[in-house]
Amino acid sequence: GQPGASAVIYSNIETDKVSFEGIDEALQIQATDIHLFNKRHASVKQCMGVALASGQNIHEARQRATLAASKVQVC
Repeated sequence: GQPGASAVIYSNIETDKVSFEGIDEALQIQATDIHLFNKRHASVKQCMGVALASGQNIHEARQRATLAASKVQVC
């Protein structure tokens, strides 16, 4: 198999009505998957999910995971 990596999706807001934007855009990145946690409340810096990615090498996998995580926003 190929090397894999993950990157955390953090909330940058506090809300009691969690929703997400940018998921479709994140999933356009090759060899990437998004896992969102079913949380009803979000706080600033709270882990809300992870982006998983694979690549030809660990550097490529990390790049893809980090980019995918950056596309997903808590709103």
